[in-house]
Amino acid sequence: MHYQYLQEPTWWLHCSPGHGKACDSHNVAYTSGDKHFKPPAKGMLVFDHAKPAVRDFWLDICTKAVASGVVDGCFSDSSEVGSHGTNKFLNASYSKAYEVGKVYQDKRCFGEPLYLCGVCWWPDCF
Repeated sequence: MHYQYLQEPTWWLHCSPGHGKACDSHNVAYTSGDKHFKPPAKGMLVFDHAKPAVRDFWLDICTKAVASGVVDGCFSDSSEVGSHGTNKFLNASYSKAYEVGKVYQDKRCFGEPLYLCGVCWWPDCF
């Protein structure tokens, strides 16, 4: 998944116009991630859930992995609004499309019998 995703820069979350200070020189949004897992110093790329192709890619990879028997589920964390500071990269309209895409993705996960998508909904996470 990771290597294929790296080949699709249009699937990465990019900053909305006027929000470039939070992004790199190519307008790509990176999040810090959980320090317990030692994320890259530059940060981690973010799936752009506003795009149907990105949601389809994620769901397809997960479904195939579970069907293979190699894994028993896929975990989708950070589902709360603005997770990992993504809201600082986006204007209001794209932020809404991004958040709607995350919710839509999670609903598709729960509808699939092949696997479980774990989701932490704010404020139920803590």
